[in-house]
This record gives sequence, structure tokens and C-alpha cells, in this order.
Amino acid sequence: MYQYRNIFGVIIYVFFCAQITYGQQLKLIPLKRSLEHVYDMNVQSQLSHSVVEIGKVLSSSYSAIHDDLPAPNRSVFSRKAEYPEQIDELIRSSNAQFRDFKYQKIKRSHFRFKDQATEYIKYLNISSGLPSDVIYKIYESRDGNIWISYAGGLALLTPTYMYVMDPKTGFPDFRIICFEEFGSSLLLGTFGGGLIEMRDYKYRIHNEKSGFGTNLILDMAVVDSVLYVATYGEGLYKITGETGVQKLVSESLLKSKVISDVCVQNNALYYTDGNGYAKLVEDTLVYFDLQAYFTPDEYTGIQVSEKGEVWLSCRDKFLIKLGQDSLTDYSHLKANADEIRDFVLGHGTLWIATKGAGLIGVNDYGVLNFDTHQGLTSDKTRSVFIDSYDNIWIGTDNAGINLVSPSNFVMKDATISDLQNLIAGPNQEIIGTENGRDLIFISDQESRRIQHPELFDITGLVYVEKDQALWITTHHGLYKLVDNVLLRYFIYAGDQVILNHLNIAMDSAQNIWIGDYNFGVIKYANSEFYHFPEWSKTETH
Repeated sequence: MYQYRNIFGVIIYVFFCAQITYGQQLKLIPLKRSLEHVYDMNVQSQLSHSVVEIGKVLSSSYSAIHDDLPAPNRSVFSRKAEYPEQIDELIRSSNAQFRDFKYQKIKRSHFRFKDQATEYIKYLNISSGLPSDVIYKIYESRDGNIWISYAGGLALLTPTYMYVMDPKTGFPDFRIICFEEFGSSLLLGTFGGGLIEMRDYKYRIHNEKSGFGTNLILDMAVVDSVLYVATYGEGLYKITGETGVQKLVSESLLKSKVISDVCVQNNALYYTDGNGYAKLVEDTLVYFDLQAYFTPDEYTGIQVSEKGEVWLSCRDKFLIKLGQDSLTDYSHLKANADEIRDFVLGHGTLWIATKGAGLIGVNDYGVLNFDTHQGLTSDKTRSVFIDSYDNIWIGTDNAGINLVSPSNFVMKDATISDLQNLIAGPNQEIIGTENGRDLIFISDQESRRIQHPELFDITGLVYVEKDQALWITTHHGLYKLVDNVLLRYFIYAGDQVILNHLNIAMDSAQNIWIGDYNFGVIKYANSEFYHFPEWSKTETH
């Protein structure tokens, strides 16, 4: 009997196929109604939870960014009468004479995206118009223009043109390693050529021949109309418009004559001399001899946060952070990077240009890393700078300039093709994520991005109007954004933390429902979380 059933089934199948072959219309056969599962919502258990304030988030607007760069000043090289604190004579005792300089004006190419890049990082190199791929330093002057020192000269970058100054145009061929502005002058510190002062289409050189005292300049900073120049071998110079050059040589002030780095925070000058660091306010200096407290090391760079935290780059320990009563050692980062070339603080993150590991970002929440896999043109980075639009500029040893905007900055090619998790937000905004990371707000007026290191692997969004809060589910936890403050919710089932959230929704009573990978459905109502682990179920036909 079983054999006959198989034969009959084959005959029916052949007949069915024949009907299709001859193009006759098929009949739709209604299926049996599917099962409905009705759950008893009274079967629930309350979960414990805690809330941690992560901190303020960074918001960046895209409508203000024009072609990657701020608009150029109406006169590129004329700096006279721009600033009321103009100092007529920078160094009264100098014998240096001003000379005219010329420049080559080139219509520049736009930044490009690297092929196969996983992050939105742009680059500009010799193939797209740069005079050289070896970049020493990048600086934004107060008039909004970008200055680039490279192997063989100096370039000024504007949105339309690039102005090149090198020995061919009569500009001195010195290695420029730092920039500063003093009165109406733009100062260029060189290692081997002294101090170059640029003003009103002219330049002059302050060096040993002109009475300046040294040709080896490592860094510069201005505090309250006083210019401090860090030198190799001659200590620290203090320069004002009234008194000229003063050399700080007292052993009580300087422990070493090699001042490797300086920075300014809260109207105080900080510097490191290899053995430790110092804080100088007017003529009062406090020195911290770190060799007496830690393993002997050479300290090469310094940055100080608004909270007074001191970051120091080191030869052996790579990087340390000194708090009021704490020390954080980041020597584990040296596993991938040979050394720190440059670093700068921006929005609570220390951005580090390394030799071998690209760009590293360090903050209280973890470590970020951008290298050639993410889109950098080289892992051998030499300098890093943050401009007034929060763009991160990276100079490399052999591959030109890389440009990273806040949180991987603007949407690629200004499109919205990579947006996910779209929902309706307040004020007729659309809220989404870019490839599951960051928050993108889109309206008729502008698009803006909200960035935070923990905003990645985002799986869902819900905006609750009564609280004016945006709830965010991720594969690593639950978050709420209120008034640009990010809160993280830790939900506990006993001792276990519930983290892997797949989606989120809101009901008509504005209660939050969360679908979790391991724990099923979770409800948030009246400031408490509830879990439905074993619903009672009935079946109807």
C-alpha cells in the first residue's frame, strides 16, 4: 500500500508541473489557520538595576563645515592691524632684518577617501597636490587658515588654493617643528635654523647670528602676552614686547637646559625637561621631580587637562597620567607603537600620533585606534592637531595628511545611505545611527552627530516624549540620553548582568519594551524593570 501511495504522489506532481508548463492559471488553496499563542502577562519577576552617568556627549553640526576647511581670511598673508595687541618689535635686541618672500599659488585638490577603508578618514598627499608626503607639523592660525610644514618648505592651505613657500620661492629651507602667534606675527620654530617671524608678506630669522642665542627650538607657547620658547640646550626663553628676550637660567627654576615640550592651561605654563615637569605662573615655579618617585625615565611631552590631570609621554613607560592622588600607567600601549611623536587633548580624549600604530585616542572609557585598516594612509604618524571645527589633522612620515572628523566625522560624501535604526524624534527630526554607531539627527535645517565611545553596536532607538529622552539598546547594554548627558542602565537577573539587547519599542502608555538575546522580553515601567521568563501559554485555532 505504501508503494502505491508513492506512485500516486508522483502522478499528481507530474500533472501539477504540466499545468504550469502549459501556462494554465493555478488555483489558490486556503491554508489552515495558524496557531495563536495567548500569554498570561501576570507571570513576571521584577529585576534590580543601577544607573551610571557616563557624561556629556559631543555634538557636531555638519551644516557649518564647508569643504573640510573653514573659509579663508580675506587677506592670507597680511596680518597687520588684525589684532589690537600687535607688538611692533618682537625682539628689540635682534639684528635680523625683514625680507620679502614669494609663494607659488596652486589650485588644490579635495580630500579623498581611501579605498577599502572601514572608517570615514580622508587624505591629501603628493598625488593630490601636496608638495611633499613628509609632514612635520600642522597648525591653524587665528584667521582660520591651515599651515603645514613639510620636508623642504611651508604650505598654507585654504578651501580653494594652496600657497607653497620653499627655497625655489626664496623661503629658507629649515625643518619647522612648531608654530605660535605673537601679536601680529606668525612664528615658526625650527630645529637648526632658529625662530622665523612672518608678518606683512615679509619674514626674518632670529638665530645665533642675530643675537637670539640658539638655533634649536623645540616648542613655543603664549601666556598673557608673554612668549615662552623651549630650546634644546639653552633652557627656556621668556619674550615680551617691552623687555625683549629674557633667558631663564636659574638652577632654581630649571633643572635641565633641554625643554622638550610646553603647554598652557588655565593661564599657567607647563613644561617637561626630561626629568619631570614644572608649572610656571608669572615668576612662581613649582617643579615635580618624577625621577625621585618613579622608575627613572625620560619624559618627552606634556599635556594638561582642564581638571589639572597631567599627561606625560615617556621613553620607557610610553604614557602616564597624573591625577591629584592617582597615577595611570599606559605602558601596555607600547606593544604596538614604537614611540609617541606628538599628542594633543581634545574633548576629554588624548589623541596620540605614534610611530607604528597610527593614531591612538585615550580617555576615561577606553582606547581608540585608527590605523591603515580603518583608513589612514600610514601607521607612521608624526603630528596631530585639532582645528576649530574639531577635525583631527594627522601628519605622516611618508603618506601626506589624514583628516578625521569628530567620531569619524561627517557622513561619507554627505549621503545618508549608511543610516540605520531610523525613528521619528522631537522637532520634526529623524534620528538614526551610522552603521550601528553614533547618533545622527536629521532635519530640514541641518544634520548633526552625537558621539561617544560607548555608542556602537546600536540595535534600536526609542524616543519618549514625556521624558524628552532617547533610549538606546546595544549589544553591550542599555543607555538613555537626556539633555546631552548619557546614562547607562545595568539590569541584573540575580548576579548576572543583562547586556545583549536586540531591539526596543514603546507602547501607548510610553512604557519601554526590550528584546534581549538571552533573557527574552523585558519591560520598563514606573522606573522599574520587569522580566517575563515563563509566560503561561494557551493555544487557539
